Amino acid sequence: MRVLLKEEIRIFLTKIIKYQGNEIIAFLKENKFTKITYRLQKGRIFQSSYPIIAKSGNFLKNKIGSIGICVGRFSKTGKFFILIPGEVLMEKILKKKIVSLTLKGEKIFLYGSNLSKDMIHEISNNLKKGDGIVLKGINGLIVGLGELLKSIIFVKVSKQKEMLLLNHADIGSYIRLV
Repeated sequence: MRVLLKEEIRIFLTKIIKYQGNEIIAFLKENKFTKITYRLQKGRIFQSSYPIIAKSGNFLKNKIGSIGICVGRFSKTGKFFILIPGEVLMEKILKKKIVSLTLKGEKIFLYGSNLSKDMIHEISNNLKKGDGIVLKGINGLIVGLGELLKSIIFVKVSKQKEMLLLNHADIGSYIRLV
């Protein structure tokens, strides 16, 4: 495990800003006061506390599997993808940027596809193009994270089959990997 480099921090925070928006400063202050740090191991970013990282210094680096919560991973091309455990970071926006899906939309989203307007049941009013959003299923459980392709104004007047949501992370990815 190693500390993130400046470029890795920039890429990581850029993705977090997409979901946190204006609350990124409060997010960073909260992490400072609760003594949370981020470490990189084998292309994955882990969120952990300082005491746990200090205790892990007693072990060989190649013997440590993980420390803390894996919030995301870097691809070989350098892109950063938030994983479902990274929703811990997004807990502050769960009430502000929510899209509720229909049953058909939930199934399609869990298979890793993007969504169109006819698969959306309900959408928050304060969303803009490019905003990171939290997707909820019919029963109210969070099924994943995505990105809005159009502003809320254009969503209401768009065609039924036009793509509106990009899939960033979904809980179905764990099922597809097995």
